[in-house]
Amino acid sequence: MVSEGTESKSRTIRQPERWALLAILLASLALRTALVRVNRIVRWDEPDYLILGRNLFTGQGYTVSGRPELHYGPLFPIVTGVLYPLTHNMKLNSDISFVIFGTLLLLPFYWLSKRLFNVRVAVMATVFLCLFPVLTAAVLFWGTMLEPLYLFLLFAAFAAIWFAWEQSSSTAPLRGILACLVAGALFGLAYLTKPEAIIYVVLMFGLLFLGNALRRSLWNWRTIVGIVAGLLAFVLVI
Repeated sequence: MVSEGTESKSRTIRQPERWALLAILLASLALRTALVRVNRIVRWDEPDYLILGRNLFTGQGYTVSGRPELHYGPLFPIVTGVLYPLTHNMKLNSDISFVIFGTLLLLPFYWLSKRLFNVRVAVMATVFLCLFPVLTAAVLFWGTMLEPLYLFLLFAAFAAIWFAWEQSSSTAPLRGILACLVAGALFGLAYLTKPEAIIYVVLMFGLLFLGNALRRSLWNWRTIVGIVAGLLAFVLVI
């Protein structure tokens, strides 16, 4: 039984952590909002993605030049296109996606860093990620704007896989199975953003399989059900 003093001490420790995380998230929002105010050229594949989103939500179908599109992943056009009836500005929608998902990426990254190391490392690593030029200015001026959405989904899936690994030896089997389902679905959404995500599906579920084999918990029914359910969730989503 946990004493009131222990609970109070735990709350005291968590309070600065929460304030630190909130400060990082607000800094990310401010930084990314300031960056999108700088004039930039919509180029590379971004124009096609934005045209697809606009056409999809204005009744013209998933097309760029009148023909059905079979090459580009649909999730980014859907995410940006769904805002078009409100904004009538696809560049603005792309900028909104950059700000929101670039900031949301910090949450699963922080959670995973804390789980793997400790709070201090998680805070420092998340600050570095928040300010990392490759994920801030570089995305706007050299990227296709898929990166924030794609990385958010990937890291959320990584966090779910790690949680499934933690739960595979616990006495709550449904949590591990649910975590595998969530991971598979998130990998599926990442694949619908960038097909390269299929590499991480194979790698992460392969590592989950191998880890349980080495721990001799592979043939536990909940482990098998979780891995199979996660892979089925991935297939269903895509």
